[in-house]
Amino acid sequence: MDKILRILRNAFCVLVAGLLLLIAVVSICGARGYSVASNSMNPELSKGDVVFVKETPFEKLQKGDIVTVEFKVKDGTTYTHRIVSIDYDKKEIKTAGDKTGLVDTESATADQIKGKVWFSIPLLGYLSLWLTNTDYAAAIAISVLAVMVIGFVAGKVYKNKTRGDKNEHSEEKNN
Repeated sequence: MDKILRILRNAFCVLVAGLLLLIAVVSICGARGYSVASNSMNPELSKGDVVFVKETPFEKLQKGDIVTVEFKVKDGTTYTHRIVSIDYDKKEIKTAGDKTGLVDTESATADQIKGKVWFSIPLLGYLSLWLTNTDYAAAIAISVLAVMVIGFVAGKVYKNKTRGDKNEHSEEKNN
């Protein structure tokens, strides 16, 4: 049991260190992460993926680039779609999701474009999507707490049992 707990602890530490390293590299490179909340970009991107977006000058954007855009109406809400047309004079783009190919009704202006997708990590966004949903966040917190309590209790029981076994064997040897 001790060996299993040690392996789990080490795996957790490696995972946390890896995530911290990823966050550091992304931050140093000036990128931001966004969770994909729908399947509109299938098969390129799926719900639950995280896209890392780097700010890109409007002049360097091209038809076919995947960009993250902030809605005009819903402040702070974003979507990630492919550029299907670009007007460099008006500094506007038209976007569409890959799944349907239907062009979005609203054009996006240069100031709405958060950046061009640099890379993505599948499934990592589910954590963010779950944590922004209070029901899931509560369930995750309760689950983590339960695992910690079970691990603590199991560790204590195992240590007491091991100590008891050692004491019994040493008494038998003394008799």
